[in-house]
Amino acid sequence: YSTGIIGGGIASNGTINSINNSGLITGGSPSSGAITNGGSIATITNNNQITGSSGIYNTGTIGTINNLGSGAFVSSSSQGIYNEGTITNIYNSGTFRWGYNSIFNSASGQIDAIENSSTGQIYASHIGISNDGTLGTVTNRGTILTGDDLAIVNTGNIGTLANEGQLAGGIQNWSRIGTITNSSSIEGGINSAILNSGTIGTINNSGTISSTDFDAISNDGTITSLYNSGTISSST
Repeated sequence: YSTGIIGGGIASNGTINSINNSGLITGGSPSSGAITNGGSIATITNNNQITGSSGIYNTGTIGTINNLGSGAFVSSSSQGIYNEGTITNIYNSGTFRWGYNSIFNSASGQIDAIENSSTGQIYASHIGISNDGTLGTVTNRGTILTGDDLAIVNTGNIGTLANEGQLAGGIQNWSRIGTITNSSSIEGGINSAILNSGTIGTINNSGTISSTDFDAISNDGTITSLYNSGTISSST
């Protein structure tokens, strides 16, 4: 349990039941993080600041990452969370900010669920959530916003992507997404709001899918079903 400053970061190849941070954890290099895990961590709970080249760098197993409250920041110059291992759940009601990717799941990585609550903010200069591996469920009730590129990029496998908040920058799929459900707003940035060059099972829209400079939905791959009771619009 930390309420102070851990300047050299935390590196573990063993077993930790819980890390609870109400202070500052900082450190790490491009191939490590402020928290680097090659072993097993049951729970990481952050109520203040975790900052480094990568905030959390995982090649092992993590049960749950909780980033909680308006004062909770995971910030980095590279990846907020970099995963090559297994993470059961990431829950954010605070802020992930200004990494190249806020959350990156590599080809060998598995994340069962990412939930961004109504107060949660995921900011990145490039990609909010980048998935090359296996990602079960993404639920966004808050804001996912990027500086100039895309909110979510998938070259792996995503089971379900449910948006009840704001996805600013859109979704780019090069592989497989089972279901996209939108009841709020998906906005295109440098591309369409949904750009598909892979396979999407179902798109179910009761909100707004829009792009200013491109088609709202651009498909060069396969979309099995598209159901719309909301608005799909483009200014092109």
